[in-house]
Amino acid sequence: MSRKFNQEKALEVILYIAANAPIADVYHICKICYFADRYHLEEYGRQVCNDTYYAMKHGPVPSNIYRLLAETRDKQNSSAFTTEVFSVEGKPTHKVKPLRPINENRLSISDIEALDKAITDYGSMSFDQLQDLSHDQAWESADINDVISLEAIAITLPSSSDLVEHLREN
Repeated sequence: MSRKFNQEKALEVILYIAANAPIADVYHICKICYFADRYHLEEYGRQVCNDTYYAMKHGPVPSNIYRLLAETRDKQNSSAFTTEVFSVEGKPTHKVKPLRPINENRLSISDIEALDKAITDYGSMSFDQLQDLSHDQAWESADINDVISLEAIAITLPSSSDLVEHLREN
């Protein structure tokens, strides 16, 4: 299984969440990505964008998606392409606003299913609620500021033994 991060898809994921989530700030986008990836991993054996999660103080963070959001927020090192896709504004929440329509051709039906489920289940939750829920066994398996292995995430899911075997084979 290729674990190469898909930046083009990630930009569409950010846009999709920003356009559809009740709370579309940087924190909620990162947490919705985490829960969408957990769901997609459980149901389809792969992540949506193949991002790498880090165990940060407030829970798992998709490192590459966060980098895209932070660079755009800080207006440093962000490409003209990225700044034409979305904006990140307003402290302290850093609301994400789409600047163009979503290219849903870059998202599979299962990607949209996972994103919609995560948006429905977690999109309205408070910061504290999301932090509590995302401080799960996978997050606890890693040191703060260190990588959470995909296997550690898989182990927390109902079909973990089959899923871990699938991940090891691919």
